[in-house]
Amino acid sequence: MNKNRTIRTIRKTMPVAIAMAIALTLLFGFMMPAYAAAPDASVSNAAGLIGAVSAAPAGPAPYTIELTNDIELTGSLIIPVGKNIILISGEGGPFSLICAADQDTLTVSGKLTLGTTDLDGIIVTHRGGKKGSGVHVGSNGFLIMNSGEISGNIGRSTGIPSGGGVYVNVDGSFEMYGGTIANNKVEMGGGVYALLGSFKMHGGTISDNIAINGGGGVYSYDFPFEMSGGEILNNTAFYGGGVYGYDTVFKMHGNAVIANNTANYGGGVNLRSGVLEMAGGEITNNTASMGGGVHLRVGTIEISGGEITNNSATV
Repeated sequence: MNKNRTIRTIRKTMPVAIAMAIALTLLFGFMMPAYAAAPDASVSNAAGLIGAVSAAPAGPAPYTIELTNDIELTGSLIIPVGKNIILISGEGGPFSLICAADQDTLTVSGKLTLGTTDLDGIIVTHRGGKKGSGVHVGSNGFLIMNSGEISGNIGRSTGIPSGGGVYVNVDGSFEMYGGTIANNKVEMGGGVYALLGSFKMHGGTISDNIAINGGGGVYSYDFPFEMSGGEILNNTAFYGGGVYGYDTVFKMHGNAVIANNTANYGGGVNLRSGVLEMAGGEITNNTASMGGGVHLRVGTIEISGGEITNNSATV
């Protein structure tokens, strides 16, 4: 064999081989489950979870707790002021955090992040028949949702019967980037109820929730609600199947979608008072007796982009 020819062949094929190796590494690296870096604690029962939250140091640094099994709580799990907790599911998940009492499953007074990737979220729910919000964000509390589910919760009938999935209290904050809030039921705000608190929806899905009164998907009271992405779908209420606003500025832009919701008044959006600022997104295929897409009692609509199409009303 000609030695020079062999060397030339090797030189020609090596860059191709290296490129293929890099491509395969990138491909299979992205396809592998992208769990967070090693958690600070792994827990399989309620005592372990409560102990891990208690042991987490105060301060801005996040403390990651991994669930390795479904966990049933006898009361609300409290995230204290000054702590920054991340809850994820370990391999074999998603795992459920289940409240077996008439209390909120999670009460957030500090900062809580649910999931870090599409693969490591948890499910926040109640045992059948028990009542309470999935997550209650207290004053100055901060909730971030990246993945997982908040589902199967029935809001309490005492106090203000609001927020089947998430209740955001005065001066609390909730930002949703992914995951699903679904199949929750309550008087007001089947998916999310924000009372003088901040809710920003960047992604994810709020679907199949029921509010007997207002806001099948979202009820926003006297505080701006911003929706730049995600979907609010297939929710049901008397007022505002998708979104109900009371003294609210509702800002809708980006790729946000409000679709296939049902109500008596305002299938997609119902504003009792306030402003709808629509710069993008879609309000489509919603149904109501009055105002299939949008029903405005008092206030204004400012549209600079987006579409309101294919909605239907019987009156």
